Amino acid sequence: MLTRNLQIICIAMVICLGCFYQARRLRLSGEIGTAMQLIGRAYVEPVEQRQLFDSAMSGMLADLDPYSSYIPPVEYQPFQDFLRQQFEGLGVSLEGPPNVERLTVVAPLSGSPAYKAGVEPGDIIMEIDGKSTEGMTVADASKLLRGPGGTSVRLQLQRKNSDVSKPSELITLDIRRAAVEVESVVGVKRQRDNSWEYFLPGEDAIAYIRVDIFGEKTSDEFKKALEVVKPKAKAIVIDLRENAGGLLPAAVDMCDMFLENGSIVTIQGRQPEDKVVYEATPGTLIAEDVPIAVLVNSGSASASEIVAAALRDRGRAVVAGERSYGKGTIQQVFVLDGGRSGLKLTTAKYFPPSGANIHRSPRSTDKDQWGVLPTEALQVKLNEEETRLLYRRWRVAESPVSELDKITNAEVKNSDEKQATDGALKSADSLSESLNDDPVLKKVVEYFRGERKAKE
Repeated sequence: MLTRNLQIICIAMVICLGCFYQARRLRLSGEIGTAMQLIGRAYVEPVEQRQLFDSAMSGMLADLDPYSSYIPPVEYQPFQDFLRQQFEGLGVSLEGPPNVERLTVVAPLSGSPAYKAGVEPGDIIMEIDGKSTEGMTVADASKLLRGPGGTSVRLQLQRKNSDVSKPSELITLDIRRAAVEVESVVGVKRQRDNSWEYFLPGEDAIAYIRVDIFGEKTSDEFKKALEVVKPKAKAIVIDLRENAGGLLPAAVDMCDMFLENGSIVTIQGRQPEDKVVYEATPGTLIAEDVPIAVLVNSGSASASEIVAAALRDRGRAVVAGERSYGKGTIQQVFVLDGGRSGLKLTTAKYFPPSGANIHRSPRSTDKDQWGVLPTEALQVKLNEEETRLLYRRWRVAESPVSELDKITNAEVKNSDEKQATDGALKSADSLSESLNDDPVLKKVVEYFRGERKAKE
């Protein structure tokens, strides 16, 4: 009888303690609700309760770490669209202040409503549905351009080299929005049939594949690109510069295409038992004797660093460029508000096969270990002008009708004319000429050539 009574007392104590701590949590939640009511009732200006809630949620996560955040309803759908690589709108990439004076079209996505309507790279958007774009940011313009499929938006455009002072030279287009697929894997340049050319110019048979983000379709896109280059590629360049990351499974899948076995990345949560090791599965898409280089820079983060570090640590690739960003944490998105908002929360850290620290803390210095460092012989840091030319190269390459053809043809023509007048001049190396605006890629090509000669 005494034993039974002691059991009942212990159970009651546990329940009481649970209720006590639960009450403390509920009391704090209640205080937040009370504060919102007080502000809504007594603040000098009217304030929407939704606005107060969003601000409270944002403030709650602000002091945790730079990557944990509240995603309010206005941002949640674009966030999901980004990872799904699909959205409803016009399908046009833009550049705005402060990079350019006025909202400018970088390029319409191939096959998008904007492309079909005749929007061209370099077009300046003067108005969106009658609203002037003067001082308008890309983010503000995106909100106006996106919308349900089937609805229309009116653009007033100033074509490149036209006179804005002459209204007759402005172009007005009514474009119907539709679902737009976003590519995450691209090549050297888009061809006239909208497929991608993945081989760099010249006879070296060097394949070049650039990955912009790690989204839901990235693995399939990357696999298709590898299948295109596999028959004749003598070397492969994977460009992850300015790739801020995305989905962990996409990064793991990409590494698995090159690794026969062994670890790719280890994920460690708060508790010791919250540990997951991702390993390669048997079989590769590319033969092990095909050399690989991964390009990174200070904009390469998270999933990009997982790929670069894994292939480097496993001896499958060299790394070129400059030190990567240093984001060694994993975020999980928790759905809130019936799927209308979300909570992005840092739940784990990751470590490459070597176990090296990737994460850069606020106290880290350049002498500390963080990020992914390039192979010493392949370290290249671009200056401001070189970075600008690299971005231009990427923009030109993604245009439906690539201007790269015109540039290359002009170079060849000039070279031929010079040969005609100066017989002593040697024939220019077209591959090197076409890489003058990308010193990192040029360095890697020279590295591959040197390695090949050393083996001969």
